[in-house]
This record gives sequence, C-alpha cells and structure tokens, in this order.
Amino acid sequence: MTRSGMIAETVVGLSAGVLLALSLAGCTTSSSPRPAVQLGAPVSGEFGDSAQAAIEHPALRDEVQALFARDWEQPSAAAGPSRPAPQFFANGSRPRAVRIDGQEYVGVVGCAAPGCTAGQGLLLVTPDRSRLLARLDEGGFSHYYARGTGLQIDESTRALLDAAWRATSARS
Repeated sequence: MTRSGMIAETVVGLSAGVLLALSLAGCTTSSSPRPAVQLGAPVSGEFGDSAQAAIEHPALRDEVQALFARDWEQPSAAAGPSRPAPQFFANGSRPRAVRIDGQEYVGVVGCAAPGCTAGQGLLLVTPDRSRLLARLDEGGFSHYYARGTGLQIDESTRALLDAAWRATSARS
C-alpha cells in the first residue's frame, strides 16, 4: 500500500470513529414536555397600570428587590445583567393574568428604554405573592431569578420562564 493510500485509510478510519462517538453521545433533550401557558386579560389596578408601576408597587417592592438581590441596583458585571433590574421594566404593558400548567400568576412584561432594544424583562408573581420568578434578557443572554419556598433555578424553572417568555413576547 502506498503512503497516500495509508493516509487516506487513516483519515477515513478516524472520521468514522469521530462520527460514531458523536452519534453515541447524541443530543440530550429534556424528557419533560414544554409547560402550557395561557394568557388572560390585563389585571386592573392590582399592581398598577404599567411594568414600572408594578415593580414599584408597595405590595411587591420589597419582594421584587429581594428577588433580584444584588442585580437590583448595581449588577455584577461578571455574572449578572449589564444594567440594574428595574431598567428592564422602564417601559411595558399592564400586568396580566398568566396561567402556566395550572398555576395562576400575574405577569409583568417590560423593556429598557429607549425603544426596548437594550433588554426585556418578565416577572411572574403568584396571587398570594409567595412565589416570584423572573427572566431578564439582553439580546440572547438570559438571567433567571426565583424566590419562594422550594424554588430554585433549575431546568424546570427555566422551561417555565422560557415558555411564559415566548407566550408573552408573542402578545406584546
């Protein structure tokens, strides 16, 4: 066998090995289905008439600030968003009813001024205010937040927030 034939055989063998390894590793996908989201009507006056009014509402303000923690005023450049969390709600629509897999929430959708191109925010609050979830998006990089007994940022929390994000973004 010639030297070029041996090289070609080696390349084919290595390529087949890499292809086999990749196909065995495969893509892993979540076995849990995408959460079902139903949007309801705007909620009149319970938390104000805009996204900014909702996050500043006396009934929510302390819990919302605790939810965002250090990212409320001075975000960490390394891990958090590039701007304080309230700026993601400077503009936005009225809070609205959102039902996700049977759980009721008040949903607050906002965006950063000017023109909403600098970032968008989603806040979900249970009617009794015991659970708060949020997603801040900066053009493809998302930050997730959760506050309440037993809540943590895991695959199911991200899936819930992502499903709500898609549903509310399509309507806003």
